[in-house]
Amino acid sequence: MAPRRGPAPTHRDSTQVSPLRLEDGSTRVNVGFTDKGDAKSTVELSHERLPDADTADEMKTWWRGRLTALKSQLEGCKVDA
Repeated sequence: MAPRRGPAPTHRDSTQVSPLRLEDGSTRVNVGFTDKGDAKSTVELSHERLPDADTADEMKTWWRGRLTALKSQLEGCKVDA
């Protein structure tokens, strides 16, 4: 399930690179990246202020799919270390 449509997210912390905080007026997404060395990293993501547990479950599934797709794309890229 895709996230709800609404106002475009805004970046809250213009002076920081990580963590990234995005808001759409009702929910907040926090994204952090941790360098693991040798062209590897970990992504930490939280989606806050969701209206109920069912929506949280739907968004958890949606984000898992997006992060899995991102991982697949990045693993297919050649990185010059």
